This record gives sequence, C-alpha cells and structure tokens, in this order.
Amino acid sequence: MSVPKDTIKAVNQKNGIVSFTCPACNKEKNISLKRLAGRHKVKVKCSCQNRFPLAVDHRNRKRRKVEIPAFCEKTSGEETITLGTSSLNALNRSDAEKPRENNCMVVDLSREGIAIKTRKELGINEGDTIKVLFNLDDISGTEIYQDYKVKNVIKNRYGCSIIGSNIHLGFYSPVTE
Repeated sequence: MSVPKDTIKAVNQKNGIVSFTCPACNKEKNISLKRLAGRHKVKVKCSCQNRFPLAVDHRNRKRRKVEIPAFCEKTSGEETITLGTSSLNALNRSDAEKPRENNCMVVDLSREGIAIKTRKELGINEGDTIKVLFNLDDISGTEIYQDYKVKNVIKNRYGCSIIGSNIHLGFYSPVTE
C-alpha cells in the first residue's frame, strides 16, 4: 500500500523544536530548528523507511487570520513609492495626511508579522520595506501605521516581519500560542 506524498506540516514549539507525525506509521517525531538551518521545505526519512516532504513553520508566534482593508506603500529611505495611488512622504505624514484609499487586504497578523494580498502584483520584492496603514477590527478600531520588511512574495501575497514593535498588535494577537 502506497502512502500519499502530501507534504506534512511541522510547527515550531516554544522550545525551538518542530513536531510532526509520520503519515505511514503515525510515529511522532521531533527535530531541532537549529538542525534545519532556516530551511522551510525538507525531505524526511522515518525509522519505518517512509520518505515524505516536510514543510517547517519557523514562526515564534501564531498568525491570526483576518480580512482587513489596508493601504500599502513601498518605502525607500526618505523616498516613498506609492503603489496604485498618489501619496505624500510617509515618514513625515501627519494623521490628516495619511492615505485613506485601500489598495490591499491584511490576511494574517501577529505581533511579529503580517501578510497582505493585493489585487495585482505591485513590484514589491523580498527585502523591500513597506508601510501599511489599517484599522484593527477591535472594539475601538485601533489604527496601525507600521513599517514592515518583506520576507517572501508569492504572486500578489506578501509575507512581512514587523520593523520595531507595536503594543496594539501585542494586545490584539492571540495570547495562547
């Protein structure tokens, strides 16, 4: 009997260990994140001789799935490159001058990062810095205007890590992780 070659997902535990289960023998396995050296996809061979692909989630915190309209712009030093609409310099912008047009959607969110989707690819690349403006869907509609570093790009989806910190995201994100 052949076991499907579907990718198994391994989740980062708080102690720097990822856990997963072999799809053939259902044996629980643990691997140190240090041993994986930052890789996200690896091939694993179980003691039962079954080989299967493993997708490793290195995140320290869970991301909360959301659908929040947002405005995104690519920033480069003091220069602002606006994506899809006209804008002022984001670094010197007062509250009244902040853009209010939405050109993207926040699709997941945590204390450490964000993922946004756009209707089309915007020329944002890994390593770019972007500024994102959105309102949390909390009781007070807390406004977030934050810098992020783009970590991965898949078509029109951009995974980013936060630059600095934002206390409001800490309160908003899941506590049980």
